[in-house]
Amino acid sequence: MIVGVGIDILETERLARELARDGGGLRDSVFTADEIAEGERSARPVAHLTACFAAKEALIKAFGGIRERDASWHDLEVHSRSDGTPEVVLHGAAERLASRLGVKQVRLTLSTGEEMAMAVVILES
Repeated sequence: MIVGVGIDILETERLARELARDGGGLRDSVFTADEIAEGERSARPVAHLTACFAAKEALIKAFGGIRERDASWHDLEVHSRSDGTPEVVLHGAAERLASRLGVKQVRLTLSTGEEMAMAVVILES
């Protein structure tokens, strides 16, 4: 059964501007060390982070919103499996929220292009 659905789209250039303007604070507050490292290993680091950000936003929407006191950005972690399939790992407050909602499976799909990244999340019980 579907518990929640979320979708987000973000311009790569918009995130690139924010990251450059902020001097790393935004990057460190939104992305985990593993997400940053995975991005740095990719051919297009900013596109990777843009996809991660879109995935986190889609997750928040699928949950019906998450207040800052409920979970942090780091509680929502996006990775690529060895076969390239994206996956979500929930930590801390986000993991507890998923449990309360009866979420057993988080499905994530990402699409990236030169200018945009898009994410769709489906939460299943």
